[in-house]
Amino acid sequence: MMELRQLRAGYGEHMVLDGIDLALRPGEVLALLGPNGSGKSTLIRAALGLLPLAGGQVLIDGADAAALTPRQRAQKAAYLPQTRPVPNITALRMVLHGRFPHLTYPRRFRQEDYAAAMAALEQADAACLARRSMPELSGGQRQRVYLAMALAQDAPTLFLDEPTAFLDVSHQLEVGRLAGQLARQGKAVVLVLHDLPLALSTADRLAVLKGGRLLAVDGPEALCADGILNSVFGIELGRVMTDRGWRYYYL
Repeated sequence: MMELRQLRAGYGEHMVLDGIDLALRPGEVLALLGPNGSGKSTLIRAALGLLPLAGGQVLIDGADAAALTPRQRAQKAAYLPQTRPVPNITALRMVLHGRFPHLTYPRRFRQEDYAAAMAALEQADAACLARRSMPELSGGQRQRVYLAMALAQDAPTLFLDEPTAFLDVSHQLEVGRLAGQLARQGKAVVLVLHDLPLALSTADRLAVLKGGRLLAVDGPEALCADGILNSVFGIELGRVMTDRGWRYYYL
């Protein structure tokens, strides 16, 4: 389990996050919501140790994450960033990069690493892309490969920053279903999503950020009831009960 305690972080003298307290629970999908510039990506980078902390603490399984090596942290948490470089390698080779935290020197992929990479490609509906070169793939196809790379890392906590970018509607919904499946397997899944109806239908809890501060953390129904999402985003949300539970939409 990962916990953020009074987290402060930013870039130089510009503080982006101020006093964030948040627990990332195993078996749960947590959606990070907020307007552009609210600190969602900065929160993820700070939690992963990719951005120095200006204050506060990150705990992993009760221990200070600052004491862990980068390899140890990578074994605890995987990360799909908003953008990634596009090297001239196959999709399978790209996904195998997710296995690096599990390799010892010299880095030589084992049969189990290839099996994990192919299983991750299957999960991301990208197995058919395994032998294709990354530069020749569409934006949506690359996104599915990058998602597979994060899955192949097989970490107990998974951060996905805008994982539905470039994806068509069916694959966006599939990402939501996959997040729930991973949570049921005991992982803590953290999603940054701009599609509020998808976030509300997918997440167990939602953390709402604005101006670097955490305004609320609660379940979808509670957040809709108190109107905080309408206020923060300047929108109006509605919902309807279906045979699959509440479905949310913009009015």
